[in-house]
Amino acid sequence: MTYRILPVLLSLFLSGAVNAETKLVGGDMHFHGTVMALACSLPPNADKIEVDFGQIAAKDLYLSGRSQPQAFTIPLRDCNPDVFATISVTFNGTEDANLPDHLALNSGGPGSASGVAIGLSEENGAAIHPGAVLSRQAITEGPMALHFLSWVEVEPDALKNQSIEFGPFSASGTWTLNYQ
Repeated sequence: MTYRILPVLLSLFLSGAVNAETKLVGGDMHFHGTVMALACSLPPNADKIEVDFGQIAAKDLYLSGRSQPQAFTIPLRDCNPDVFATISVTFNGTEDANLPDHLALNSGGPGSASGVAIGLSEENGAAIHPGAVLSRQAITEGPMALHFLSWVEVEPDALKNQSIEFGPFSASGTWTLNYQ
């Protein structure tokens, strides 16, 4: 008889241990964000614009003072003119000390190009001045593209003295979309 009661007591004891609850102390939760009305969105990775000038012959720069223009585009999608009517762009970056309204080259160290800067213009040829808001364009329904030109230009002293330093170069800047 004691053998029959022992398994029953043992099973009741073990089932109680399996159903035991343990509560741990929790923490705080915070949720935040911003709800914005944007007339257009950017496709994935469209916020990174790369312009590759490739190899530019120094003799061509000395002859014309600048390279052939390279086009670049800011693609937009899901544009809605009911949210905002127009869009403009502002470009910013370090201005070249010897060639105003041009982007300075990033410091590249020994063996890097110097004596040149990067020029920018709107598609219609209107010069882009860093920090200035560009021409407004009407926002149209659906996808849009904002088109620009860039080129490598020789600094006046480097052109006069034929003192362009050869080597790789890079320049950087930022752009901001402005909705009106």
